[in-house]
Amino acid sequence: MPIGKSDILACVRCYNCYELLNIGKEYFAMPPLLALFAGKLVILYSMKKYIYAALLSATLFTSCGGDEPAPIPNREPEVVARTVLVYQVANQNGLAGNSTSDIREMIDGAAAGQIPADGRVLVFNRRSGNVQVLMELKKTGLDTLAMYSDALSSVSSDRMREVFHDVVEKAPAESYGLILWGHGSGWMQDGKERAPKRRSYGGDNLTEWMNMTTLASTLAAGPGFDFVYFDCCYMAGVEVAYELAPVAPYIAFSAMEIAAEGMPYHRTLGHFFEPMPQGVVNAASTTVDYYRKWKEAGRLPEYSLPNFTDRYCTMSVVDSRRVDALAEATARIYEVAPDHSPADMEPQPFGRFSYAKLYFDFGKYVSDLCLTPEGAERFDGASAKLDTFKAAMDDCVLYNGYMDYVFGGATPIKSCSGLTTYIPENADALDLYNYTTLSWYSDIASKLTFK
Repeated sequence: MPIGKSDILACVRCYNCYELLNIGKEYFAMPPLLALFAGKLVILYSMKKYIYAALLSATLFTSCGGDEPAPIPNREPEVVARTVLVYQVANQNGLAGNSTSDIREMIDGAAAGQIPADGRVLVFNRRSGNVQVLMELKKTGLDTLAMYSDALSSVSSDRMREVFHDVVEKAPAESYGLILWGHGSGWMQDGKERAPKRRSYGGDNLTEWMNMTTLASTLAAGPGFDFVYFDCCYMAGVEVAYELAPVAPYIAFSAMEIAAEGMPYHRTLGHFFEPMPQGVVNAASTTVDYYRKWKEAGRLPEYSLPNFTDRYCTMSVVDSRRVDALAEATARIYEVAPDHSPADMEPQPFGRFSYAKLYFDFGKYVSDLCLTPEGAERFDGASAKLDTFKAAMDDCVLYNGYMDYVFGGATPIKSCSGLTTYIPENADALDLYNYTTLSWYSDIASKLTFK
């Protein structure tokens, strides 16, 4: 029986042939033009319009012996124990090649058996020159599950919610994990989803970012994540932890820049299927050890580029359920500290260049509000309140791994509590990047005294 136009279009819309890009060429090195000849099907794709054409062999135009083909059953996907989504934003932002390298690492990890039988790994990828695509990681490579138009940015809340919906529909699970991959700038935001400068998470085309408050509301609309792991720079702020505490019980992130090579997925992938929180702690500690051992050995690690120099790493994991207690202990200090920035205070920076005054070690800052460098109390009861704060930090920060220097190698790390914070230079600096729109400011930081 001949195949009609509607049959061809139905086949094209399922996009199951997209994974054939793996054959013969590097998957993501292929331009957005698919040509599958061999007498079967040709799909031509351009970024502005779709053109469908079919080249069908004689065996496809006629049935065998006049029999109708048996219909393919529509099977419901099996519910597994955990599905992990890696959400990659790598469009025109300097990370396209790194997204390819990390996918290679994931494939190697899958081939080594790091994905259990009751687990699945899905990768959403938005890479320069390619369509937005949702794929499943298999031992043999990648299977395409869905493709998306460019009508929405990959960091728009609507697109992210759409991807979450497809993940639940195509890979249902008893629990879900999320790895956010791309650029990051922590608490910074401007109240828009599209911004001309770097804000919070994403960096699609380096012009479109998702604010932290928007990310929080978007994740809250997701399937409910057991953990969120940021493979991004500067996300380990107490402001970020406080904003995201309601959406995931465990959050992993870095206090400073991370290398473009990011997490070594070929070594960490299996940890995300371990019981939580130990699984995400193991992934974070494996990442820090990876960079630490490279530095000690003085040789390039796997999958690295020749310019792999001055790579330093910090990673921490927090228990979101303990963030409120930490906030309460902080508030008790902020409301009585005589000055938000004592003259003899020497904060530990984790940012550099234009970010140099945006991220400071949180634990040291609170300690400096309570005690002088000589250990004298700055206000009555400061030592007791600081002890309460430190106990809350110990309960909240499950893992805190770091190396000797801030990324770049110029600034030594003398204090690292696992969380950073913004220290405004004065009251006017509170409005920098709309800091006052954050929940941490309205609930906690607004209690600080400015002189």
